[in-house]
Amino acid sequence: MPLDDIDAKLSEIATVIGSRGGNDYTLAPSEHADLYAESAPELSAILQSPAAATAAETYEQFDAKAGTRQQRFKVAASRANALILGTAICGALVVVTGVLEKQLGAPLAESLAMAFAIAALLIGATASAYLYSAKSGGYLTKWMRSRAEAEVWRLRYFQEVTAGSDPDGRPYSTPLLLLKLQYFVRYQLAVQVLFYNRRGADHEQSAARSLRFAAVAVALSAIVTGISGMLATVDMTFVALGAIGVIASALTAFASARESINQDQRNAERYERTFETLTKLKITVGAVQRAIVKLGPKPLTEFVEAVHEQLALEHREWLDDAAQASSALKSLENTLRDAQAPDKPQEEYVEGRS
Repeated sequence: MPLDDIDAKLSEIATVIGSRGGNDYTLAPSEHADLYAESAPELSAILQSPAAATAAETYEQFDAKAGTRQQRFKVAASRANALILGTAICGALVVVTGVLEKQLGAPLAESLAMAFAIAALLIGATASAYLYSAKSGGYLTKWMRSRAEAEVWRLRYFQEVTAGSDPDGRPYSTPLLLLKLQYFVRYQLAVQVLFYNRRGADHEQSAARSLRFAAVAVALSAIVTGISGMLATVDMTFVALGAIGVIASALTAFASARESINQDQRNAERYERTFETLTKLKITVGAVQRAIVKLGPKPLTEFVEAVHEQLALEHREWLDDAAQASSALKSLENTLRDAQAPDKPQEEYVEGRS
């Protein structure tokens, strides 16, 4: 193809493939063959080939499984974390009712203490059930395994589609190679750039919320603990304020566990790096197009490999994510045991001052 005609041809190809817009970074490749049956029959035939069609179908199956299993893990772990916070709050309120027995009256104080104790028991038991489901159900392992399989098949699909020659080894025509490149840029590279940009921003915002939440809780715990200690020398009733410090500490643990489960800060940093790298690769698309016109399929193959190498590097980080999430579940178990245990230091302090 003469270089003079390349701009017109590229404009035509861009019109055929279309441009990706909006905020949707999902991929449904099994629908694409029909989508381009009339506008790009040669590409449609490649998308319908047994290798590409099988890869597309398998990717979609594992992608759906990964989404379901991710939801199961996140729901179980998040609910367990929230319920552990509730257990700690109820435990602190049991102590408060004991301290305020004279003010509330013995019958009411005993009733409230019993109610809070029962609530702590039930909430703690429910938290234990969610933790057991998250660990024994293998939600995390199944999620990571299915996600890894989905990404393997996604890469394989695009490798099949962007191959430089047909099954018999005959090189594809330059217009078809350019069409393949445009398809790859729209449905693989652009989708991934959008995903890492959007999800990176989501993780950054979530990490900032957890940090603010924890910072406020730490400050509140320090202030209330100090005030209750000073005022308790005047009136033992103020010892009850110490329960707010206990609750603030529980809120800090909640925020920390939330960060460990979601890996927000770590993912925000990783996703930003990957977004920047993929964006730099996207900028070179024009040069790759012209190289294909001059050299044939080699630039297309090398460009696809460069993009996939960056994605593979990111996927290998999931092993560390899984280890971090498993550690978060273990920490939640320890926190739950602490929340359900009697608050001995507080009881000893109250007895010593009474």
